[in-house]
Amino acid sequence: MKAIPLAALAAISPVAAILGGEPVSPVKYPYLVSLYNTSEIIHPHPTCTGVLIQKNAILTAASCVHEIPARSGCAVIGPIGHSPSNKTHQIYAWDSFAYPGIYDYKTYKHNIAIITFTGDHNVTTFPKLAKRGKFHGSSVVRKVQMLGFGLGLTGEPGEEIHSLRQLELPIMDVEACRMQMDGRISVQDDKFCTEGCARRGLGSSFTGDTGAPVFYKDTLVGIASVGVENEINCYPRPVTRISQHQKFVQDYYRKSDFRKGH
Repeated sequence: MKAIPLAALAAISPVAAILGGEPVSPVKYPYLVSLYNTSEIIHPHPTCTGVLIQKNAILTAASCVHEIPARSGCAVIGPIGHSPSNKTHQIYAWDSFAYPGIYDYKTYKHNIAIITFTGDHNVTTFPKLAKRGKFHGSSVVRKVQMLGFGLGLTGEPGEEIHSLRQLELPIMDVEACRMQMDGRISVQDDKFCTEGCARRGLGSSFTGDTGAPVFYKDTLVGIASVGVENEINCYPRPVTRISQHQKFVQDYYRKSDFRKGH
């Protein structure tokens, strides 16, 4: 595990990923990961999220990694609060990353990636991944749960600036999603869409929640793709379907050859 000074981590703390939503215990979802680009000194980015799918492998979006040298990336397991002295998190340098060779950085088709790192941690449970044909994201009445890190809106003293939060978001029709996007973001056929804001309570999926895991009935069904960076208008959020990229994930498990960062 490469040591990264806490002061340096404080300097690259992210802006809000999920705005509002509901707090959730890190104990319930220990496999959520924050991703950082440590080479960005003044304006660090991306503010991305990932999910551990096994001990030393993180599933996230290709748009979070494809322009970053692996040596400049780090992953943080555990929430980060106001104080850099918070010792509940664990920091790991990336070893490498991979994404499909057919990933399109202009349209965000095949926007999925796996990051590997070295080091021990205390996470021993991992999410169940959706299988091909089991989830299409086509029902407008079905709701999914997005998890990520971000700001609460209570204004309470001591509120964590980077706490684990969840949003319950209705799925919407893909064609309606494309119409609302109006060309701002391309919605490819390996995606489904959610509404941009939760119907109950405060919450919006925007900006840095790219790479965030999306669950349906405790199954990981999607990875949040790039959205419109405007939390006020609640634009829909495209989500890359896990079931469409089973081969990519299985290739990782089989150690097959795929595009690697270096």
